[in-house]
Amino acid sequence: MLTGRRKTSIILLSLLVTFVVILMVIYPGKKQNQSEITLEEQIEIYKPFYLKDGYSDEKLDGIFKENADKLLNNRLIVEEKITDDILYDIENIDWNMSVTASPNTFSLYLHTLSPVYYLCQAFIQTNDMKYLDAADKFVESWAAYAEGSNKINRYTWYDHSVAERTENLIFYSIIKESVGDGTTNSQISKLINDNAKWLYNDDNYTHKHNHGIFEDGALIKSGYYMNNTQYIQKGINRLDEQLKYAFPNGQIHIENSLGYHIGIISYIKGVGDFLTQFNDKYAVTALNYYKGAVDYLVYVHKPNLSVPFIGDTIGSLGKPSSIQNDFGDANLKYIQTKGLEGSVPKEKVKVYLKDGTAIFREHWDATNFDQATWLLFKSGFLSSTHKHADDLSILLYSKGHDIFIDPGMYNYMVGTKLHDYMNSSMAHNTVMVDDQSYSVSMFNSNKVGLYSYKKNSGYMAVKGFNNIFSGVNIDRSVNYIDGDNYLIVDDILSNQTHKYSQIFHLSNDVEVEELSEDHMILKIKGTNYHVLLQQLIPVDSVQKFTGGSDKAFLSFTSSGFNKSIPTSSVLFNKKGSNSKFITSLRILESNELKDIILDKPILEGDTVTFNEVQIDTSERERIPNTHIFASIDATKLELTNNVTTSTLQKLSYSFYLLDKETGRKHSSTPYSFDSNAVFDLEKGKNYAVISYLRNSAKETSKKLTGFVEFNGKDFVYNEVPKMEQEPAVKGSQVKKIGDRQYNFKVNLLGNHRLTSKWYIYKDGASYDFVGNNSNELTYNFTEPGKYTCIYRINDIYFGEIDFNNFEEIEVP
Repeated sequence: MLTGRRKTSIILLSLLVTFVVILMVIYPGKKQNQSEITLEEQIEIYKPFYLKDGYSDEKLDGIFKENADKLLNNRLIVEEKITDDILYDIENIDWNMSVTASPNTFSLYLHTLSPVYYLCQAFIQTNDMKYLDAADKFVESWAAYAEGSNKINRYTWYDHSVAERTENLIFYSIIKESVGDGTTNSQISKLINDNAKWLYNDDNYTHKHNHGIFEDGALIKSGYYMNNTQYIQKGINRLDEQLKYAFPNGQIHIENSLGYHIGIISYIKGVGDFLTQFNDKYAVTALNYYKGAVDYLVYVHKPNLSVPFIGDTIGSLGKPSSIQNDFGDANLKYIQTKGLEGSVPKEKVKVYLKDGTAIFREHWDATNFDQATWLLFKSGFLSSTHKHADDLSILLYSKGHDIFIDPGMYNYMVGTKLHDYMNSSMAHNTVMVDDQSYSVSMFNSNKVGLYSYKKNSGYMAVKGFNNIFSGVNIDRSVNYIDGDNYLIVDDILSNQTHKYSQIFHLSNDVEVEELSEDHMILKIKGTNYHVLLQQLIPVDSVQKFTGGSDKAFLSFTSSGFNKSIPTSSVLFNKKGSNSKFITSLRILESNELKDIILDKPILEGDTVTFNEVQIDTSERERIPNTHIFASIDATKLELTNNVTTSTLQKLSYSFYLLDKETGRKHSSTPYSFDSNAVFDLEKGKNYAVISYLRNSAKETSKKLTGFVEFNGKDFVYNEVPKMEQEPAVKGSQVKKIGDRQYNFKVNLLGNHRLTSKWYIYKDGASYDFVGNNSNELTYNFTEPGKYTCIYRINDIYFGEIDFNNFEEIEVP
């Protein structure tokens, strides 16, 4: 007779067996290793991950077939966004060709062997051997070039190109095997093995960058294809570190570009789906990263389904988004179908405070989905990759049309006018100081961000800050009253007189009907709506520029890779030290305009009354100046930061003691509310003292306050003058000093110990590299051409303090 406990055990065992059987039915196709996968399954599983930009598989198939047909007709296509018509001879491919307005980009994709993948896909669709024969010629030609050429192109063995090429070669090998063609198997295997070994080598790995993610995906895929567990594990370990870096807050990709955000989450989903096929437990982790990042896509889509051209995002003339993948997210499904399917997003105001982005949306109604007003406000960065000088910028969309736009990316050709313009402050809806842009060096990353998000009576307020301009502190508050009414407050502090410009980069969907120093009226074309902008505090002047006709100020937006269209920009200007813009924005029906323009929001003291809502415009307390008191008792150093601040501002303090000669850390204190620190000193050593000051928004002040030096008997503290406690970039210039000799100089203020990297580009391609310990470079050019000098200047105490470039020069 069975006891109650034994009965329970048998029942549980039966349930367990049933559960296992159900799992086997649900997941019959999961494989443990390569040998269990049929060729047909391999073709599907081993499709390259790529940056798909969210394209559906059906749309990709059409693109690939079209590209393959162009390749058979002597037109070289290496990436669908590069639309230049490049003629070539498949029997004699020039792997060092320098073509298009972006030769580096073209060369990179040429060496990925992307044409091989296009041709393989066309073969799958048609079963026509002409495509596979052409793929053979590409692979054989590249293999001969890589092994025998005396002059190897830099993109032959480059992180991004090797990663994609490895995937393409694996896919090509599987297709060859599927048709029973074993004639070139040994050569293909050698090529795959050589590329996989290159990816495995740590010397070739790119940390903290999307290119490293591509290397990881390709190495993981190589490992499974070659049954090499070392490749698999190293790829997964590296990828995990990359993803922690890439999504520091779990939602917005760190590299400052919506285009890359979309591409990377598509790539991660591809890697996760691939690992799922092999029951790899890391698949769940990878897929969780992409799922967290999908939330941002829900809110960043404009109501007409187009995406803003943030950072290095390629423009598309405002056409609806090409993203057709909802990534299995019900909210994104609602967006993509304009409310016909999926779930309604819960929030109309979405603030990613740590990622520096706030998004406001009027409504989610399906009946007039694309008519909603939408505004994006951004400030802050955690990486300089693909970053533009766009902090404190806004983008505005309403009634089916863009109003204030971001220019997007023209190309990667640093030094050319359009590239440099589109990356600069001048091209964004922000505040500019003295007609200058700024460097997106990592030293500047703690000087910008979103400070706060508050829900007030009748309105919501998001405040951002930009302290990058030397000696100038800018706060911008975006106050959201309702869907069509905003108040923007730009509060600027400085001890010196500057020119401040509030920039509005206009879409071609609007036209300026009235423009004066106190207001601007924009007509939204094809609608019965206007935009009314009013300045509540007088400005000194107003300017309007149109791209293509004004040489003094460019105004363009990206319309594709290496493509642009002219636009218009309006600047409201002021001169002063401390200054303020208070600007109301209203979207109105045209028949309301005449009455509303007279009903201007009222400014009294620090309060604006706007549609019966009272908005506080008073300035916040800024981070105070650092005042260090230092005392030394024998080998004890005591530091005190005697700042002056109110009890309302919670400040954290940190101190670092660095080796004066090397900049290496000797000791430090973590951030705390204690403004004192004590350090032990070692006789015979000299130190640099770094003081950090940070508020609750992580707005940070970092100062080199002094040096502690041993004179042979005692330690002495020597204070650094206030004006030299922080490096400041004061412009740059290039000067011709000989027939083909030029001097490139970056003007710096502060106490510096530099390590500098100077990259010389010729006709758009990498040409030379020089390293030195100076803020200037004298260079002798030996060949005619168009040259650009890009530089990264590092200070041993502050890290990267300037990352920028000089204008393009032409050497005869």
